[in-house]
Amino acid sequence: VLSVVGGDVAAPAVSLLNGRYVMWAAHGDGATWTHATAWSYDGLQWFDFTDELASSVTYDPLRPPRIGLDADATGAWRVEGESAGLQASQVASGFTYIQGDLGFSFRLANGFELGAGVSGATSNRGISPGSWVEIGGVPTLFATTWSISERPYIAVLQDTGDGTLEAEVEDVFAPGTLGNDAGVESPTVFHDGSQWVMLLGGRNAADVVRIHRATSPDGLVWTMKGLEVVPVSDSWDSVEQQPRSVVQTSSGFRLYYGGFD
Repeated sequence: VLSVVGGDVAAPAVSLLNGRYVMWAAHGDGATWTHATAWSYDGLQWFDFTDELASSVTYDPLRPPRIGLDADATGAWRVEGESAGLQASQVASGFTYIQGDLGFSFRLANGFELGAGVSGATSNRGISPGSWVEIGGVPTLFATTWSISERPYIAVLQDTGDGTLEAEVEDVFAPGTLGNDAGVESPTVFHDGSQWVMLLGGRNAADVVRIHRATSPDGLVWTMKGLEVVPVSDSWDSVEQQPRSVVQTSSGFRLYYGGFD
């Protein structure tokens, strides 16, 4: 539904806001990533793809940064103006950013909420947020973590009551489970009827990622269904399919995912 001429777009996060769909996505130019926004009336046709915040993380086409957990103590965020000089300024902790055209604002946190190792040995090389949901009244984060060997895992972290997140489950799917030959990543979680559903990227022995489905009665113990959910639609997603965001529609649910060739 969205592509960029001469660049990459990845890691979409979509929500319905003020009567319009808003998408946050990572925009890559081959050397850097920038967090960008777009909007849509129907969630299919998108307008005004605009760079918002530049990221200072090292560019990696297979690891686009997701909005919300991409900052560090040195102030990794910065805002780039539209003047001829493109005057960049550091954005300090607590800075409130207002996006008037889309009708929302957000406040930047200090970047210390989570650190490597929060999920034990499975997160020694880092953590990336997936889905943020409430399970049994407890704010819960489903995240991709990477071990020292670079194998991706899926962890479940829950709010302890004071805003601190602790790992409730460090490794949701045991290695070798259906679709998990070389790791699992990009958990996208939503509630459907009496069960929780997770769409995730399963990395097979050939290092190809396909979208799989798992279900859970409580959001903590999950059963992998094993079937590949999304057929390969074109060359653009032949190597990787990464589920990123699910929104409810009048006819069911709509999945937004990123592809890589």
